[in-house]
Amino acid sequence: MLNVILTGISPVDYAPIFSFHGMIPDLAAALMAICEVFGCLSPSVSWTLRTGEELSAHTVFSNAFILLLRLWKFNHPPLEYCVMGDGAPVGSQLTPEYLLLLRNSQVLSPSSLAKHGNGQKQLQVTSNPSSEHPIFMDSFPKLKLWYRQHQACLASTLSGLAHGTPVCNNVDSLLNLMFVKANKGGTSIGSLSGSSSISNSSGPGGDDLHLWPQLPAWEILEAVPFVVDAALTACARGRLSPRELATGLLGSI
Repeated sequence: MLNVILTGISPVDYAPIFSFHGMIPDLAAALMAICEVFGCLSPSVSWTLRTGEELSAHTVFSNAFILLLRLWKFNHPPLEYCVMGDGAPVGSQLTPEYLLLLRNSQVLSPSSLAKHGNGQKQLQVTSNPSSEHPIFMDSFPKLKLWYRQHQACLASTLSGLAHGTPVCNNVDSLLNLMFVKANKGGTSIGSLSGSSSISNSSGPGGDDLHLWPQLPAWEILEAVPFVVDAALTACARGRLSPRELATGLLGSI
């Protein structure tokens, strides 16, 4: 049911409707909670629908996360919150904290009116007790970590990862499965551990999909910048052709 709702409200045309009714902050907060929970689940966690289709935790996370990104892109902060300069205005990129700030201000506003004896507002607040409490980014540690990494990637080049760490191992696993057939080795592309390789046929084949690591979505997102950096570096050094790079990236989607 949750996945049906997410896919049903995902079309781009719906964002202006949510904005018109002032629902984007509340919806974003709900999506953050969904992403936090389903992003920590292994893709092996799945549900079989009545149609026989199998629905994985990755699918629910992906639908919620993409919708959340659309809301971030659509709902821009007021101009007065931006510092204008020669380059892009500081604050022009919406933050999760800003959306939660909007949501909390909407929650506290009817509460403050209710304290002044407004019976109608009091009824609205008490009818949904969970909406009375403000929500902060600390409630979503995985989302907060991902967003900090996202900001760091935009601000500067990636810093190296220590060999043997879980993130490094995840990067190598993803590189291998994106650019190497399971039954055939190839030329090293210089991954973080030096163990990843690539064959002339990039991207996982239909028979190799089951070999993809059973990683939670947040762990995959944490490794993605390093995977892209390693692949682009290999392409720049001639170990990977542009066609193989594009095929490997598209094959992983």
